This record gives sequence, C-alpha cells and structure tokens, in this order.
Amino acid sequence: MAATILVLGGGFGGIAAANKLRELLPPSHRIVLVDKSPTYYVGAVKTWIMLGEKRVDDVTQSREALLSPGVEFVQAAITAIDV
Repeated sequence: MAATILVLGGGFGGIAAANKLRELLPPSHRIVLVDKSPTYYVGAVKTWIMLGEKRVDDVTQSREALLSPGVEFVQAAITAIDV
C-alpha cells in the first residue's frame, strides 16, 4: 500500500530525513517536504554575513536543489497539525 509521508520543516534535519526516506522507501510512496521558505542556508554562515565576509546570495541554496529526485517540495506555512 502506497503512502504519502509529510516532512514538516526543511531545515538540516528535515532535508536529511526526506532524502533518507526517499532512499529507503519504494517509489510508490510519496515524500513531501513542507517549509515556508524556498531557500536554505546553514545558520553558522550568519556570522560571515554580519562580518561582511559573505553575502546572503553566496550561501543560499534553493531547498528543491538539496532534495533527492522523487522528493516533492511544497512552499507553505505550517499553521497546525491535526492528528
């Protein structure tokens, strides 16, 4: 039976989890990552940006580019979870 798996939040852990699930689950399972922002950057680079050593554009990547083929990205705010 195929399932849809939602990964809520596209930070480091969410991206890693979605990619690993895609690797482990059969293609019939749908993996969807949801995050309000289409872009991602590691929090540690904020210091480089503040010091003028890097620009935001230098350290920003689209979330979709970081996802394995077969992982869908939905840009949306998560406002509630109703289990």
